Amino acid sequence: MKPQLKMLRGVARDPRVPIVVYPEGTRSVDGELLPFRRGVVDTLLRHRQWHVYLLTSDGTLPCSRLSDMLGGVAGVHSKTSLAGPFDTPTDPHKIDSWLKDMEDRMRRSLAQLRGSSEPDPVRDNERVG
Repeated sequence: MKPQLKMLRGVARDPRVPIVVYPEGTRSVDGELLPFRRGVVDTLLRHRQWHVYLLTSDGTLPCSRLSDMLGGVAGVHSKTSLAGPFDTPTDPHKIDSWLKDMEDRMRRSLAQLRGSSEPDPVRDNERVG
């Protein structure tokens, strides 16, 4: 794993190929998206332009802990959705609304992966609020 991390660090530093993998934060115990943790990504977006791809995955909750993954990853069936690229705003004042839009897109994508067209706002509000 260390050689891959070293390679990833090198790629991330290369201005010709900027890459950042930003996990949305956390999920609830039943796999719903919780509010995004925006501190690091907000800082990154304010200091340079990015092309952002949204990768949404469903079905990996059974192996969310390392011990679970080592014991049963072969039995996990997941679905993944990729959207983008989305250009980050040039105006720093628009970053908050842009991030909200990206979060909403990921929620819709997760709902579609699970077979419905829209997330259930009542359920989501119960977890958030």
